[in-house]
Amino acid sequence: AGLTWNAVSITGITPQSVAADVKWSRDGASVYAAFGQFSGRFVRSLNGGFTFELVANTNNPTFPTINGRIEIAVAPTDGATVYLSVAKSNGQTDKVLKTSDGGDTWSIVGVKGPLFDPFGAQNQGWYDNVIAVSPADPNKVYLGGVDFYTWNSLAGWRLADVGLGGGNSNPNYIHPDKHAIAIDPNNPEIMYVGCDGGVYKSTNAVSAFPFPTYTIKNRGFNVTQFYSVAAGISGDVMAGAQDNGTSYIDFTGNT
Repeated sequence: AGLTWNAVSITGITPQSVAADVKWSRDGASVYAAFGQFSGRFVRSLNGGFTFELVANTNNPTFPTINGRIEIAVAPTDGATVYLSVAKSNGQTDKVLKTSDGGDTWSIVGVKGPLFDPFGAQNQGWYDNVIAVSPADPNKVYLGGVDFYTWNSLAGWRLADVGLGGGNSNPNYIHPDKHAIAIDPNNPEIMYVGCDGGVYKSTNAVSAFPFPTYTIKNRGFNVTQFYSVAAGISGDVMAGAQDNGTSYIDFTGNT
């Protein structure tokens, strides 16, 4: 229960490596982890975390040799089905990989192109990078970066939000820069997306797939990040926020 701990040694991973993501299969038998933000490596354990091995391209020709941040999604209904959202070391969109056998073999299910570029021209894969699998179907995937995408084996990748071109009144809008996806394990229709604009909720993540709709859920939830604040002599305050405009408190209609 945490009284004692054992360090895990993994050949090919230095102690200084930063862990970017760790995901367990629902049955606890398999653990998958990604290390390194700008020179990512991927490891797996098939015995509940007692021992780990580095997954490289020696026996997996499609697996990248050098890459940046890697994010992991394990199918809730199948611990051997895993998806990786891979960014290049400069943050550029690289590819999405899939395994159906716990990491023995991999296939490429997405590469950067005109219709699929979640990390955008700003190469933000080092910053906003998240992927999840539907509990209803191991072949339904959600991926967030600057924009939000969905994938299944029949339709491929679809741009599933309007991103910079929309606003909260648009049911297909999620604020840019997605960082977290949480799906209700008892009701896969309900999905939450955490982003630079707070929290958005979908109640039709499966039935409206590949284009779910969303509503913002930030009432009473204050997470705005301010970079600079200016105060006036009469008590008025102005602040500039990360991707959320400028707020002004003038003490005439607000406090």
